[in-house]
Amino acid sequence: MNAVDLVGIVERYQESMCLFASTYMAALPPSCNCEDKEAWESFPRLSKENQGHGAAKHIGLEMTSHDIEMIDNMNQADTVLYRAAVQRFLNAIDIAEQKHGVRILCDRKIQA
Repeated sequence: MNAVDLVGIVERYQESMCLFASTYMAALPPSCNCEDKEAWESFPRLSKENQGHGAAKHIGLEMTSHDIEMIDNMNQADTVLYRAAVQRFLNAIDIAEQKHGVRILCDRKIQA
């Protein structure tokens, strides 16, 4: 089995798919140029039915400050990992943009 050495960021799905294309295809699809609005918008979008994660809605959920503190403590390692993934993603995007001479990531603000 071949390993895939890429990091994608769900909040930047289109850009992540462009990074995949940059790595495994000879040329980028036109929809990877974020400066060409028409081409960018031609990227296939998920339908409303496919966007959900199937999570149940929580109605009337009340958490104490202790509950929130416990959740924050559990998420510390996830936050560190996510920040490292975002940095790796940004570095790979920079390389792909230089390789293809096109802007893939016009909005570099990613919640980390």
